[in-house]
Amino acid sequence: MMFITLPPIYALADSAEGHIIANPGCSFRCGGVDISYPFGMKDPKCYLGKWFEVECRETSDGQKPFLKSLNLEVIGIDLNWVYIKNPIFHWNCPGRRPTPEVINLRGSPFMYSQEYNKFVAVGCNNLAFLQSNGSTVASCASMCDDNEEVNHNFNLVRENGCSGRYCCDTSLPKYLSEYNATLQHFNTENNNIVVKQCTYAFIVYRYLYQRYTFVLNATDYIEAMLEWEILDSMLDNSTRQHLSESDYVTCNLYNVGSLQNISSSWRCHCLKGFYGNPYVAGGCTGMISMQ
Repeated sequence: MMFITLPPIYALADSAEGHIIANPGCSFRCGGVDISYPFGMKDPKCYLGKWFEVECRETSDGQKPFLKSLNLEVIGIDLNWVYIKNPIFHWNCPGRRPTPEVINLRGSPFMYSQEYNKFVAVGCNNLAFLQSNGSTVASCASMCDDNEEVNHNFNLVRENGCSGRYCCDTSLPKYLSEYNATLQHFNTENNNIVVKQCTYAFIVYRYLYQRYTFVLNATDYIEAMLEWEILDSMLDNSTRQHLSESDYVTCNLYNVGSLQNISSSWRCHCLKGFYGNPYVAGGCTGMISMQ
């Protein structure tokens, strides 16, 4: 049996067990997802500025949380990470909803995690380009022959990633906050096969596509991981003092925002031996046994 190390999104604190994750009087759950401060819902006192506002929407599948300013569905929130449903780029796919020309998080405290995401393209004989701010920042090539299996099955993945046959993958650049995907076909003997096939490109949480089969033709979104920081410009003096003086909390103030080089920014953690949410008063509690 093989085990993999997953990021902390899979070890979220359970509010029902008494951990403080939200400000007093604030709702902290939508559709089974815990919404921990600085994220919050409804009342402005429950979240730290517009970027962290979560809207709990009624959908055909029940309640779902969304980052309101970015219109992205939230699957989970953890310390300096937020797990989202990310749009898929596609070409020659009848009946699919249009893909946004550009996915833009600029100006926000979010970026796509280089560590936990991959850029993936699935299709036959094409070059896929990840572009940001008018420049190509990553690319990969996939090849295949005239095989019926390929024509009917675009859910082919490899345990350790795509090998370049049927699908390809590559790493993201650092600090990616704006991008689009474009496609260029190879010249092949049978161009009709290439032109007619539905092709996909997307940023995806790397452990999802490497370990599990997903049905691309059944969805317009796929899971991805964003990193986040608290921009210093969002804080008033009392909040800065709280982050600097809270019990069992340590914070780092970056002189240049490590996400997008747009502002100084904060990242906080509970001290070793404690756990919880360092961004809320009394959030770091419950000493962990160090034995």
